[in-house]
Amino acid sequence: MGENQLLELTGSVEQVIYRNEKNGYTVLSLLAGDGEVTAVGTLPWVNAGETLRLVGEWKTHPNFGTQFAAVACERFQPAGEGAILRYLSSGAVKGIGPVMAREIVRRFGTDTFRVMEQEPEKLLKVKGITEQRLQTIMESYQDSSGLRELMACLAPYHVTPKKAEKVRQHFGLEAVTILQENPYRLCEIKGFGFITVDPIARASKHLAPDACERIKASMLYVLQKGSEEGHLYLESGYIVDRACEILNAGFSADTVKRSQIIMAGNELVIKDKILEADGTAIYLKAYREAEKAAAIHLVRLLSSPGKTYEIDRELEAVMAKSQMTLAKQQE
Repeated sequence: MGENQLLELTGSVEQVIYRNEKNGYTVLSLLAGDGEVTAVGTLPWVNAGETLRLVGEWKTHPNFGTQFAAVACERFQPAGEGAILRYLSSGAVKGIGPVMAREIVRRFGTDTFRVMEQEPEKLLKVKGITEQRLQTIMESYQDSSGLRELMACLAPYHVTPKKAEKVRQHFGLEAVTILQENPYRLCEIKGFGFITVDPIARASKHLAPDACERIKASMLYVLQKGSEEGHLYLESGYIVDRACEILNAGFSADTVKRSQIIMAGNELVIKDKILEADGTAIYLKAYREAEKAAAIHLVRLLSSPGKTYEIDRELEAVMAKSQMTLAKQQE
């Protein structure tokens, strides 16, 4: 079925039937419309009681019958006492089990989440909730809320759970804010290339083809691709040529001008300090620092009196260490 034939399905999660924790593949029972349906797909961190807006298509499984195969998912906080109870009873919030969930919902009803967000100290009135348990509950609840926001932000990119976790680790608590301001920063993370991010970022931010953040992201992409081919640096002219080619793909030839690319490159060096220039040689800052470290180490070895070294072996060891450092920075 083509992309223009994808359907939307909205409903409340009755039960998570199966979840593969490694890849996020999930089978769940969804209360949608007048009945209960089965939905499947990569639906990480979805819990009972949540309302989902799924995009996908109906398929017939030879053993399990009709299922809605989701390719994208938007999550909403549970609404209504029944949904809130299912959510809290599911184990989605650490420190709250089914018995405690019933007591919380009995006491606070549909006001439960407002209390948790704005007046969490009121939960201490619930039997079994101590100061220590309240801290566990609130940390887990805030973590879950942050994940919901992040997954909603990443939904257009169809990310896997592993990639979503990498995004959260890379940007921390500010992940959603950072990506809303500049979605091209996803390109900082291995697995999110410019070619993948670009069309979605332009659509979500309504960016012009010559937007500065788009130009900068394309130049970093060119340098990253060069590093994958073994280049510590690239000539500035080559970077501008490749960025111009990438940025104007699908547009008229001079939509993004070379002068704009050069100006953005200067900003990356002088203002953003992400790149370093040595004449016409342009480095990603991390690679330039690795090269300097290797050079300093070799000079030290060569100037050490009374010792002899196998320079090839020493150089190999230094570069291996530098590559490990760079790999960690890119994870």
